[in-house]
Amino acid sequence: MVRLARCLVVAAFLVAAFAVPAGALAVDTTFHPKVVIIVGPVGEYNSYYKNDANEIAAEALRYTPNVVKVYTPRATWARVKAAAQGANILVYLGHGNGWPSIYAPWQPYTKDGFGLDPDTGADGDTHVYYGEYYVARDIRLAPNSVVLLYHLCYAAGSTSPGMAEGTFTQAKQRVDNFGAGFLAAGARAVLADSFPSQPVVNYIRQIFTTLVVTVRVMRILTRFPGSGSSLTFAIPPAFTGRLRCSAIDHLLDF
Repeated sequence: MVRLARCLVVAAFLVAAFAVPAGALAVDTTFHPKVVIIVGPVGEYNSYYKNDANEIAAEALRYTPNVVKVYTPRATWARVKAAAQGANILVYLGHGNGWPSIYAPWQPYTKDGFGLDPDTGADGDTHVYYGEYYVARDIRLAPNSVVLLYHLCYAAGSTSPGMAEGTFTQAKQRVDNFGAGFLAAGARAVLADSFPSQPVVNYIRQIFTTLVVTVRVMRILTRFPGSGSSLTFAIPPAFTGRLRCSAIDHLLDF
């Protein structure tokens, strides 16, 4: 069975504030959306994650010159925090440390945020978690911003590789919790895809080429144990950045 980590379990608003027609390049010289791409240390997977990040950056550069890359081994909290301010699109590829998990207790200082390089002794593998508390306190994203999370454990509802997934309710809680800090930082939407089954550039391309404010309904591609059916998650238009994704309880069969 395909792991839940391969599923998309967060709906995203693809905002039209910086959209251009499909197939066209941005020509507005007065507004350059800021895209920030962060790659945290993941050891032997660094080159793979950086390749994905570079593809995303190349796609973003088709629409805006304002693309900032912060990659391991220089992806420290100080650099990430400075770069992320005012981002219209924030992309993070790296380790995820979420809740519920076997690593109790929950607390906001290391859970549901970034896994980044230490200030000293960075080696592309050692990582330090900066959780929801720091994301919400220290980062201010642009209005109607979108956060894209790739390859993280927990962010899309799964646990860590080789561990039991737990219940469907716990999976929803992980999605809820991981999005909370970014929503508090000003994001309009958070989308997590642990192992994309489509090209990694697709989401950012859709953001830039969608003309209307759209609720993207993300599908679970497999059956989660105990759910009994394949499901779709949707966040209704009334969703606001103050909510902790509680609207994902709206489940629709497809």
